[in-house]
Amino acid sequence: KGDVDGSVEALSDSLIKLSTEQIQVNVIHKGVGQISESDVSLAAASDAIIVGFQVRPSSGAAKLAEQEGVDIRKYSIIYDAIEEVKAAMEGMLAPTVKEQVTATIEVREVFNISKVGQVAGAMVKTGKVKRTDKARLIRDGIVVPKGFNRCKLTQKQGQMHEILVYLAHNHSQHILAMSFINDDFMLGNTTAAHLYHKHAERLPIIDYHCHLSPQQIAENIQFRDITQLWLVDGHAGDHYKWRAMRANGVGEEYITGGTRSPWETFLKWAETIPYAMRNPLYHWSHLELTRVFGIDKVLNPKTAREIYEECNAKLATEEFRGQSLIRKFNVETLCTTDDPADDLRWHRMIAEHPFGVNVLPAWRPDKAMAIDDPQGYNDYLKVLGEAADLEITSYSGLIEALRRRHDFFDAAGCRLSDHGMDRFYAADYKESTIESIFRRLLRGQRPDSTEKELFVSAFLHDMAVMDAESGWVQQFHVGPIRNNNSRMFALAGPDTGYDSIDDKNIAVDGNRFLDRLESEGHLAKTILYCLNPKDNEVMMSMAYNFNDGSVPGKMQFGAAWWFLDQEAGMRRQIECLSMIGLLSRFVGMLTDSRSFISYPRHEYFRRILCDILGSDIETGRIPASEIYRVEQMVEDISYRNARSYFGFGQAEKA
Repeated sequence: KGDVDGSVEALSDSLIKLSTEQIQVNVIHKGVGQISESDVSLAAASDAIIVGFQVRPSSGAAKLAEQEGVDIRKYSIIYDAIEEVKAAMEGMLAPTVKEQVTATIEVREVFNISKVGQVAGAMVKTGKVKRTDKARLIRDGIVVPKGFNRCKLTQKQGQMHEILVYLAHNHSQHILAMSFINDDFMLGNTTAAHLYHKHAERLPIIDYHCHLSPQQIAENIQFRDITQLWLVDGHAGDHYKWRAMRANGVGEEYITGGTRSPWETFLKWAETIPYAMRNPLYHWSHLELTRVFGIDKVLNPKTAREIYEECNAKLATEEFRGQSLIRKFNVETLCTTDDPADDLRWHRMIAEHPFGVNVLPAWRPDKAMAIDDPQGYNDYLKVLGEAADLEITSYSGLIEALRRRHDFFDAAGCRLSDHGMDRFYAADYKESTIESIFRRLLRGQRPDSTEKELFVSAFLHDMAVMDAESGWVQQFHVGPIRNNNSRMFALAGPDTGYDSIDDKNIAVDGNRFLDRLESEGHLAKTILYCLNPKDNEVMMSMAYNFNDGSVPGKMQFGAAWWFLDQEAGMRRQIECLSMIGLLSRFVGMLTDSRSFISYPRHEYFRRILCDILGSDIETGRIPASEIYRVEQMVEDISYRNARSYFGFGQAEKA
């Protein structure tokens, strides 16, 4: 028996499919509504059990079942019923937790109380209720999914029975009775909770694109205070938070100015956070406080001092140094973002003194194509030439120097490249023209727009060929317009919160760029990220033009990035990938962060993924009988796909 036709049919079909040659599962009756006395009589006559999904027996049916010895199994999750019947068939039925009715109560009246919400007054009819009891709301024999479920007891003077007060299942209940970051945070249904807690929560993290400092990892940094860890570390820090603080009227002296104390800066963030509700920073900040420091208080000006001191006390201990912070999140592999001229000394130090996390370099050659500033570019060429032990006097010399460094990175375990671009570049060019442009650069002449178009087109193509030859994965982060506030750029420099979303077209040149590589046999595994949400479907469809069947998920539409790595952006990316491609082959989330404690973003993504898939099962968009495949899907996207795709471990069979 079930609450609705869809649930009954799904459960019945799933149970019948469990039948084997040795054991046959027979469903002798199915129906909608509470379990009745006639149901019990039929079960008794047929030597059957009764399976109830989101329904309960009437009082008469419960008494008759006890008299007749009929087993009534009650479930709220379809796959729990499937699992238990399957285990019984295999002779391995584990001890089960039974629902013991300790009391029945009758709701007499519902009150609306200001600042609290709905409160129901109820009379105890049988038994006695304890403060720790859980409750179910049953209406006409049907369990109301969002019924009263937490108890608060009062005693009315002069009466023998206790009066039971329930907080209704609405937003007020969550505020009063639950921690903000609770076990089922963002999980909107029981299937979503099952998928997350059983198949995502404990899986390792592969953070294949981040901006952590290899030096700070190698030196096992001990942070001075929560402000250094969370907000401002010299001229570095979290520019997501900086943008929010500026929008809330916080002056630059608290951010990059460096003239305020760590406590004063932290307090300004605590004053900002109540205004950040519905911004991902509100969720991320509280997830980080909970997961890292075990603090479940909501951050605001009243709690700021207590939270500040508790965080600082913990940061002063060994278990809160940099490496330990990374280990807290079960990180298996992380890839930093490194310039070709980097000597990778810190990566070598980490390899020589391992701490349980695989820390690998990732190739980011953006400076080698940043030709808008010829003086700065020539300074960089000297540094790159010294690293490659080659004087760079031509474009071919530049490519040779980069090839040497590419091989050096490969030997150090690098398996990914990354390119940050405003758009794709795919102009036709001649090598002689590129050499000519390069010679003028060496003489300090700034290229015009046409020359830049040609040069960057050639450079990106040559880098992609190297990646393909080395078997690397190439990433293209497309769409930012950087350093838009010239006054603040002069004062604070780059990466301080003054970048935004560009709106250049990407379709034609993106397809041309990839097609040329494909035609030459030089198209590596590729991940494409867009920053402008208008490009989601454009980039997704572009990527799938170049799957060749050689590798599952060879061409990836990457995770929601930067301004889009918030709940709505993640959901849009998942929906786009689902509708146009194969979500099951997705390599999952990354942090793209400079923070040692940004790993709850992986949790955030996994919760959203499980909520989407759980909702699809509960609304019938995915058959409940395919729960095992969905469980595998969650595990693959959360962990296994990335591990196999990047070659960080023994590839698993798809």
